[in-house]
Amino acid sequence: MKIKEQCLPCLVNQAVKTANLLQVNNREELYHKIFAQMSQLDFTKTNPEIAGENYRLLR
Repeated sequence: MKIKEQCLPCLVNQAVKTANLLQVNNREELYHKIFAQMSQLDFTKTNPEIAGENYRLLR
């Protein structure tokens, strides 16, 4: 199923929670990258595909 705009807050929340769990030191830089990536979002992708892209940045 294609992503819907209602999914966006959850994707951001997942990134923040994961950054907290991983105790990421450079969170501002990470958030800038995630938001930049999400600003170019392909709304034909599914939620898991987009979450996977965010998780790759978190690695």
